Amino acid sequence: HGGKLRIAAVLLLKGLCIWTPALLFWVALVFGAPILDFRTDEEVQEDEHEAQRLERFFDVDGLPDAEYLDEWQTKEEALSQVVDKLLRSQRFLDCMLPGAYVGAGPSDAPPPIKAAGASAAGDVEAGDVEVSYVLPPAGASGDHGSRSMATGHRPWDPRLVIAHRDGSLALVSVTLEHVAGGKDREERWACTSLRADLVAFCDGEPACEPICDLRGPLPHGV
Repeated sequence: HGGKLRIAAVLLLKGLCIWTPALLFWVALVFGAPILDFRTDEEVQEDEHEAQRLERFFDVDGLPDAEYLDEWQTKEEALSQVVDKLLRSQRFLDCMLPGAYVGAGPSDAPPPIKAAGASAAGDVEAGDVEVSYVLPPAGASGDHGSRSMATGHRPWDPRLVIAHRDGSLALVSVTLEHVAGGKDREERWACTSLRADLVAFCDGEPACEPICDLRGPLPHGV
């Protein structure tokens, strides 16, 4: 009698701890619904709107599910590499770092001469700059026409605002074009156009000073 009770207790515990969670997991997976979601309706709606804004920024809102995540990730990686290179540019840092005030902008004075071996990247520490995405205007992706039937990719024109903690602001406009994989290269997104403009000095005064305007052809870009 005691053995039967133990077997029943074990089966009950297995059902509660293993089989029931597994069943709930597969049901949620099939129907695409979360099992436990403690967010309020407002928080869910806000998260959905944020996801839609990111889809617009990365120009993936019209892609099929099979390509959606992969293109998003490759674009995000390519854009991060562009921003990283920009933040290592001595010219860019000379315009953004303290000292870039009215009357001392990039067009008014030459960049200061660094000591030999000085690194531009060393001037920017974690938390010194903040990068914000600028949503494209409605219909902006249509400027390049529909997606190519051959590659399925159209040029992407993201815009960013880079803010230094001391107050300076720069608007960065980029064009990234898809490069198909080949025998000697991997599939990637190449930057074919990079323009940066200082829009505000450290003291908050408007700048409208060009920092750089670079262009380069595929497959290498700038």
